[in-house]
Amino acid sequence: VDEAGGLVGNISARDVRYIIGSSKLYKLLNMPISTYLEVVTDGRKNAAVTCTGASTMEETIKRLVEFRVHRVYVVDGDNRPTRVVSLRDVLMAFVKVPENYDP
Repeated sequence: VDEAGGLVGNISARDVRYIIGSSKLYKLLNMPISTYLEVVTDGRKNAAVTCTGASTMEETIKRLVEFRVHRVYVVDGDNRPTRVVSLRDVLMAFVKVPENYDP
C-alpha cells in the first residue's frame, strides 16, 4: 500500500520463483519492493488485480481466470484494500456441500 493506504501491487509465489530463476532479476532482492514492482509490471500503475464490494462473484471469478491469479483484492473508492477473495475461497464455496443438501 502507498502512503494514503491505496493498493499498489502484489507479490506472489510465482514472482518469487521468477526472481530465483533469473540471474538478472536476482539482484533485485536487495532493492526496495517498489523497484521490483516497477520492473516486473513494466511500469503499470497497479499490478494487483482488484474488484469492488459491488462486484459479483461471477465478475470476480472472471478476473481470477483472466489474469491467472490466486487472489483478487476488494478495494474501496480510494483503492484501499478492504478484503481479499482467494481462489481457494471460491473453490471452497462450490466444493463444500451444504449441510441441508438432499439430492
